[in-house]
Amino acid sequence: MESSKGNITIPTYFNWSKLQIVPKHQIHYQMWGEDHVNAVVCLHGSLRNSHDFDYIARVLSRFFKVVAFDVVGRGHSQWFEKKQCYNYHSYVQDSIRLLSLLKLKKVHWIGTSMGGIIGMVIAALFPSKIKSLTLNDIGISIAASDVKKMRKYAALDPSFNSFEDVISYCKMAYSGYGIKEEQHWEHCAQHTVYRDENNQYKLLYDPCIVKDYVTGTGSNISLRRWWRKVICPVHLIRGSDSAMVTEAIELRMLQDRPDMKTYCVQGAGHAPAFISGELIDTVLSWIISVS
Repeated sequence: MESSKGNITIPTYFNWSKLQIVPKHQIHYQMWGEDHVNAVVCLHGSLRNSHDFDYIARVLSRFFKVVAFDVVGRGHSQWFEKKQCYNYHSYVQDSIRLLSLLKLKKVHWIGTSMGGIIGMVIAALFPSKIKSLTLNDIGISIAASDVKKMRKYAALDPSFNSFEDVISYCKMAYSGYGIKEEQHWEHCAQHTVYRDENNQYKLLYDPCIVKDYVTGTGSNISLRRWWRKVICPVHLIRGSDSAMVTEAIELRMLQDRPDMKTYCVQGAGHAPAFISGELIDTVLSWIISVS
């Protein structure tokens, strides 16, 4: 089943947390299984976009309406002219407004890395909006070294002469996805770039999103204050080789939530791709069990 695609206009709003006016902008989304009532919302990692969920969405859409969207500055969503508007406060506000505009009430949320953080914050602040939370390789803390690495990648603005070069880049940059099949690397590469006016392949995100990464002290980032407020069922997925969510972090999360479901993807790092049938079936079975 292919998705329907559309754009939602997020009206201008005032971001109290940053004391800034966030201008009107467009958010691009994909939707599968429109006739279903219960919904699953999928949100990607920091440098990615909604196409990371193409495979799992087709399976989930047999039972649920599935919505995946591109965070502002990524994929086919609008890029901010005011680069200081790239921040997590805006991303959370955009997500809440998008749920409302699409008339999505209590949803199952699947979030990879950044998408998981956004889902965790929404679940903590607005528990009536999130029915369950699937966290893909994001836990309760982020090491300063991981933030530094993300800043380095986000600031890159390479050009590629051929699609083969794009595939090679993806295999290097996203080696932690645990992708094995060449056709899946081709799918990843296809939705990683766009063609510019010089017919060069460019990464499909605004390099200025680097502004949304925490700077200053170089300290580790703790998400525990949000995590401890989450009351909905939680499913934690992590890569066996992930430095982002280690076994120790998983155990600390289980101390707070012994009822949390866990699943480790062997041979993957940060962050497992929703491609393998086993992982997809695990997620589907769990969401059905908590519906």
